[in-house]
Amino acid sequence: MITECVGRRIVDARSPALTLEDRGRRDALEEAFADIAPMFWGGRITLGDCCATIRQWLASYPLGRE
Repeated sequence: MITECVGRRIVDARSPALTLEDRGRRDALEEAFADIAPMFWGGRITLGDCCATIRQWLASYPLGRE
């Protein structure tokens, strides 16, 4: 599935879903991220760090390279 999605560019490191440039989208995701916090034990990374990790992985994935 990863190969298919990355290979077909369904998912991309520059995706608005991962850059969170849209302030309204970012606020909604930050709120949802905070809402599910009680479901986890221990520390969590920030939503921004999570997106950065995914973007970095996508950019390094062989099919994700331009």
